[in-house]
Amino acid sequence: MEVSFTYISTFISLVYGLALSHALSCIAQYLQHYKEIKHYWVWWIWSLFLFFLIGASWWGFFTDWGEVTEWKRYYLLFIMFQSGLLYLVFYSFFDRFEELEDKSLETQFLKNRKPVFISIALLFFTRGILSQLLLTDSGLFTIIQVRLFLVILSFLFASLAFIKNRSIHLVSSIFFLIWLLLSSVIEF
Repeated sequence: MEVSFTYISTFISLVYGLALSHALSCIAQYLQHYKEIKHYWVWWIWSLFLFFLIGASWWGFFTDWGEVTEWKRYYLLFIMFQSGLLYLVFYSFFDRFEELEDKSLETQFLKNRKPVFISIALLFFTRGILSQLLLTDSGLFTIIQVRLFLVILSFLFASLAFIKNRSIHLVSSIFFLIWLLLSSVIEF
């Protein structure tokens, strides 16, 4: 049976849509209970980053996989893994209002940072390295040379999982948000 990219892209778009739906419903609850929540601007900046990340990931999915003519089953498994990972990032980062400890976004951020940032690191690694191994005939060393920046990003996000320093998270959130916005507009 020949599988069409249309079917796969619809499935992946549904998973991305579920992630966005969860995030937006959580943010709507936060806005409804605005005065009851202890806000944390670092959390809000990272949430903006995640919204742009899901858009960039969706765009990258179509860019990377849209030209595949012969679909192998492990391609679908790989894409499902990436999409599931992105969903887990959103589900881990955005807690419902009633799930917030102390009704504090800072407490919630510090509690969930490890699974969120490790998952983001895995996303960058799978998108930057593993997907290229599947889609091209290039060897691992060549791909790492060409996509070294994504390997470094993976390492930086994994590092953020273990850092509690507020200043580092503030600077990182602003840096990565600006980087993602610029890389979405300008092709590096």
